[in-house]
Amino acid sequence: MKIFRRLRLFFWFLKAFIGKHGQICLSGFVAGFLIFLLLIKLYPILISPFTSWRTKKIAIVGTYTPTTLPSYIQTLLSMGLTSLDQTGEAIPSLATHWEAKDEGKVYIFNLKSGLYWHDGTPFVASDVNYNLKGVKFEPISEEVLKVVLKEPFSPLPSILARPIFKRGLVGLGPYKVKKLKLKGDKLQSISLTPTLANLPLLEFKFYPTEAAAITAFKLGEVDILERISQTNNFSSWPTVSVTPQTYFNFNVILFYNTQLPFLQKRAVRQALAFAIPSFPEEKSSGPLNPNSWAYNSRVKVYSPNQELAKSLFTKEGLATASAELTISTFHSFLTYTQMIASSWENLGIKTNVRVENTLPASFDVLLVIQEIPADPDQYHLWHSTQDTNITGFASPKIDKLLEDGRRTVDKEKRLQIYQDFQRYLVEEAPAIFLYHPKLYTVER
Repeated sequence: MKIFRRLRLFFWFLKAFIGKHGQICLSGFVAGFLIFLLLIKLYPILISPFTSWRTKKIAIVGTYTPTTLPSYIQTLLSMGLTSLDQTGEAIPSLATHWEAKDEGKVYIFNLKSGLYWHDGTPFVASDVNYNLKGVKFEPISEEVLKVVLKEPFSPLPSILARPIFKRGLVGLGPYKVKKLKLKGDKLQSISLTPTLANLPLLEFKFYPTEAAAITAFKLGEVDILERISQTNNFSSWPTVSVTPQTYFNFNVILFYNTQLPFLQKRAVRQALAFAIPSFPEEKSSGPLNPNSWAYNSRVKVYSPNQELAKSLFTKEGLATASAELTISTFHSFLTYTQMIASSWENLGIKTNVRVENTLPASFDVLLVIQEIPADPDQYHLWHSTQDTNITGFASPKIDKLLEDGRRTVDKEKRLQIYQDFQRYLVEEAPAIFLYHPKLYTVER
């Protein structure tokens, strides 16, 4: 009976309390529920400053598979026989030193001892697994590797800077793979854990477009945006830093289709180059990275000069009124492409702009970004026999320089060859090297 009386007293008390304060209780409950939902939504953003010291979440724009990871992620996971210094020259990495023999057809690499793969097994010469056409890798001992080529190939040490892996992305670097998340064969994310002290955990998330990556940053899915072309007003965010960087290992280039009758004459290509306006980014003067050991700064300069452009057309007796060109490009370069088209219109050339989603199979003029190889060898880009020579440009003189450059082991002789190559290529103007892009890192 006493329990019943106490329960009845409790319910009377509760009824009286609700009757007097019910409105306040209901409002408080609703407000609390809404705050709870808001905290769930904002949780990634609120908590990220306190967890960033443990895990850095980085957005990468692009579509990748486990075998096509960006090179800067590969270098976190493993190493090559060599690495590259700021000038693009090969320096020791897994190999302590090497020498070229038989006029560059044989290389002997001496390897570091005491190195271990992430699975705990020792690194030995027989582990070197580069799959290069026409190249044989023959272990002489656990620490000496012989590389045999059919023909002399001086860029080999630079190519061997590519990190090596065992199956499953097992490497030798300061990080190892903790977890992979795939959709089909495409990477959605990859988590890396350090093998050395005082390094943060890293999680790279992949997004198909820059816009998708920026949205992910705003929602707190990632803390860092790497190599984006626009800052999206992030510099005004109080807790966000924006760091610009000019990437001298990339070139934004205007490629001519030199098979078109109108673009076959060098004077026409040069005239069009002189009509191109200047851009705020770091101007590019040729096909090589300006930090390269083989860079030539003494090449022809195409500074904006409409009058000179017109005089070249007049000198060649060319009529521009009937000429028509289409510049193909991607959306991120649309503004600059339109500026170029307007300048060419001023010469009397009807100029169209086409925005592409993928690299077109054919074009009149193509404006794209291209990574510059570390070694000055650009045989695959400009030799007349190569399908990857997208301009269709053919020059016996440049062909010979490219052939000699990759056969010559002596560095001083190579330097002279590639100095000449740059000078002749820029003079012939099968393409115009516009600028080195400025990209941004945005970090919370």
